[in-house]
Amino acid sequence: MVAHVNKSFSLGLIVVLGLFVVSSYARFSMMVTKDEIHAICTKKGVNSSLCFEILKPTPEILTLDFSGLIKFLINYESRNVSDTLNQLKLFAENTTSTDYRSTYRECVELYEMAVDDFDTSLKALAAKDYDGLNLGIGASLTEMDTCEDDLLTINPLPHFFIKRGTLIKNLCSINLVILECFLREKKILS
Repeated sequence: MVAHVNKSFSLGLIVVLGLFVVSSYARFSMMVTKDEIHAICTKKGVNSSLCFEILKPTPEILTLDFSGLIKFLINYESRNVSDTLNQLKLFAENTTSTDYRSTYRECVELYEMAVDDFDTSLKALAAKDYDGLNLGIGASLTEMDTCEDDLLTINPLPHFFIKRGTLIKNLCSINLVILECFLREKKILS
């Protein structure tokens, strides 16, 4: 009887360990690799130096799957948008030129829309609604482009805001590459 219990216990332990090893392997095989980061950062349309800087293969990055990586980037973008939005609001309130004030206010509205788009994108990502995610990221990209076009009418050029908008657009581009190359089953781009 004791031998039967020991045999059953051993068999059960082997099954549990086997499941652990299989599930661990599956988990690790889904994590983003250095080669995949390299593939993302060298795609056409991606600012490679920024991409490699943001996606340095740190322990945090290497524990993420592709959805986690997009979430990481959206949260990073969202912080940048929020910081820039606060500074744009200050400029809009304190500028003496009515023309420039209206330009800064337009950018404030666009950045507020981008904050909403990032929230929508995170919800779409959680729901695996990749079309919705694409729309949210694309809308943020468009809003940054529109603001930049508006800012280019100001003299002297507000380089700080233009650089921040460019950073956010570049991060959006990285997310779109990840979405298209690694998450979306039916590819839109070739």
